[in-house]
Amino acid sequence: MDSSLTVSALGKGSLMVLIAQALQSIRGIVLLPFITRLLSAGDYGLWVQAGTLTSLLGPIATLYLGNAILRFFAAEGEPRKVARTLIGVFVTVAALSILVALTVTLVSGPLAAAFFEGQRAILLLAMVSLVPECLGSICLAYFRTFRQMGRFSFFSVARPYVELVTLIVLLLTGHTLIQLIIAMAIVRAALTRVMMVIILRETGWATPDFSPLPQYLRFSVPLMPTNLMLWVTNASDRFVIGYYLGVAAVGFYNPGYALGSVVAFISAPIMYVLPAFAYAHFDQGRTRLAAEYLSRALLIVVVTGLLMTAVLGGLSLPVLSLLATSEFAQRGYLVTPFVALGATAQICTIVVSIALGCVKKTHLMAYSALAGACLNLGLNVIFIPRYGIVAAAVTTLVAMLVDLGIRLALAKRHISLSVSWWRIARAALAAAILGAGLFALSPSGVAPLLVVLVTSPAIYLALLLGFRVVSMHDLADGRESVRRVIRMR
Repeated sequence: MDSSLTVSALGKGSLMVLIAQALQSIRGIVLLPFITRLLSAGDYGLWVQAGTLTSLLGPIATLYLGNAILRFFAAEGEPRKVARTLIGVFVTVAALSILVALTVTLVSGPLAAAFFEGQRAILLLAMVSLVPECLGSICLAYFRTFRQMGRFSFFSVARPYVELVTLIVLLLTGHTLIQLIIAMAIVRAALTRVMMVIILRETGWATPDFSPLPQYLRFSVPLMPTNLMLWVTNASDRFVIGYYLGVAAVGFYNPGYALGSVVAFISAPIMYVLPAFAYAHFDQGRTRLAAEYLSRALLIVVVTGLLMTAVLGGLSLPVLSLLATSEFAQRGYLVTPFVALGATAQICTIVVSIALGCVKKTHLMAYSALAGACLNLGLNVIFIPRYGIVAAAVTTLVAMLVDLGIRLALAKRHISLSVSWWRIARAALAAAILGAGLFALSPSGVAPLLVVLVTSPAIYLALLLGFRVVSMHDLADGRESVRRVIRMR
C-alpha cells in the first residue's frame, strides 16, 4: 500500500491542517476587536454582506470542479500525468468566474438596493476578488489531491494572515471600507498567482485538455445545488436579517456567529485530508477500511464539537465583552451556542458526504440539502422579524440537524457507517453539564478566562470517563497514535 495512505500519514496530514485551520479561526477572533471598534455597525454589516455574497458565488463559478479533481486524481501518484486536464480546469474556472462577475454587475443595482443599502460600489468591488478566489480554490484542491498537506496548510494560513495584517494596518490608519475591500482583492490575487506558479512548475505547461470535463461535471455539478442549499442554510440568514432588520443587525449578529463558528476548525482534517484517503482506499478495494475511517471520524467530531460548544457557549458573554463592545456582546452572546452546535452537525454531514462520494452518489446529497435549506429559509422568514437575530441561529441549527439526519439515512443504504448513538448521548450530557457550569461561573478578565479555558477540557474528559463514553484504554491508544504521528519524518 502507498505509504501516503497509511494511518500515520493520515494523522500527520490531519495534524497539519488542524493547526492551519485553528490559526484561521484565531485570525477572525484577532480581527474582531479592530473591526467592531473602528467600523460602525452598519459598515461592519456591509463587510459581512460582501463576504457572504462572495462565498455564494465562488463555488458556483467553479462548478465544484475542485471536488472532481480530488475524486478522480486521488489515486494518481504523478502530477505530470494530469497536467493537460488540470490546465483545462483552470481555463474553465477562470472563464466561468469572469462570466459570473459580469452577470452580477448587470444586476448590481437591485441587489445593492435590497441588501447593501444602495451602496453599489461595495457590491462591485466584492466581485473583483471573485476570479482569484475561484482559481485559488482549484490550487488548494490540487494540493489536497496529491496529499501535499504542508503546502496546503501554508497557503491556507498565509492568505488570512496577510489579509489580517493588511486590514489592521488600514483600519488603524483610517482607511475606508471600500479601500479595505480593494486591498483584500489584491492580496488574494497575489497569493493565487504564487500557488499557480508552484503547481505549473510541478506539472509543466501543456495544451489544455477539455475532453474529461463532461465526466468530471457529472460528478461535480450535482454538488452545486447541494452546496447552494448548504449556503442557504449557513449564510442566507445574514441577508434575511439585513432585509428585515437592517445591516446594523447583521453587524450585531456576526460576532456571536464568528465565535460559535470557531468549532469549524475541527472540520479541517475532515474536509481536506480524509476525502483523498477514503476515496483512494475505496477505489483500491479496501472498502471496509474506508468505512471504518469514516465511522471513527464521525464519533471524534461529535465528542470534540460538543466540548467546544460547551466552552464557547458557556463563555460567550464574557468573551464577546472582551473582544468587542458590550453592546455587541449583549445582543449576540445567545447566538454562539446554537451556531457551535450547528457547526458540529455540519461537520458530521461532511463525513457522511464523503461516504456518498466514495460510491459516487453525490446527487443524493441534494435531497437532504434541499430539505434543510427550504426549512431554514422558511423558518427565518417567519421567526427573524418576530424574535430577532437569535432566531436565525436556532433555525440554522434545526435545518442542519434535518440535513444530517436525511443524509445519514441515505448513506447507510450504500456504505456501512457505524454510529455510536449511546456514546453520543452521554457525551452530550457531559457537555451540557460543563456548559451550564461555565455559564453560571461567567468569569471576567483575561486571566480567569484563560484558567477556565485550560481546565475545561480536563473536566470534560473526567465527565466522559465517568459516563463511560471513553475508557483509559481508548486514551492510551490515542496517546500512542499521537506519538507515532509526531515521530514521523
